[in-house]
Amino acid sequence: MIKGNTKRRRLAWLSAAFFTGAALLMPATIGSALAIEGHQTPPISSDDSGFQGSDKECEGTPDNTVIWHFVQTQPAADSGNLTATFTTAGTIVQGNAVSPADTLHWYVSTGKPDTLTAFSSNVGGTGNLVLSHICQGDTVTTTTTVVTTTTTDETTTTTGTGTNT
Repeated sequence: MIKGNTKRRRLAWLSAAFFTGAALLMPATIGSALAIEGHQTPPISSDDSGFQGSDKECEGTPDNTVIWHFVQTQPAADSGNLTATFTTAGTIVQGNAVSPADTLHWYVSTGKPDTLTAFSSNVGGTGNLVLSHICQGDTVTTTTTVVTTTTTDETTTTTGTGTNT
């Protein structure tokens, strides 16, 4: 039989162990479990003039491509994922690029044109998650022309068709 004082001490030790363990696990859990929603309000079109990057920022953007640059300031971790949803490309989950310790950067590529409808990161923190800017590659179209020549003993017939895409 356990005496009253011994029983209370065991209960006290078990409680202390539980709360100590919970306190040790909580910071790791909170930093990754709290998502940060985007600071701007979608929808944001890829041709929105307020978000277009400078020539220097957008140099080298591939043809027919949109690069969306997201930034999260004061994150609670040094890495994480961004989830961005677009009208055409659908939902894209992207790991962050190499970033300074106090800011996370993500670069998401879609076809052109597209519209951002939602974005968030899985990294907690005290700062904001924002769409920094959008870079658009040149729009390139392809023209295909087919020429058929038929020759017989007495006549030559040429027909042509063209396709623009």
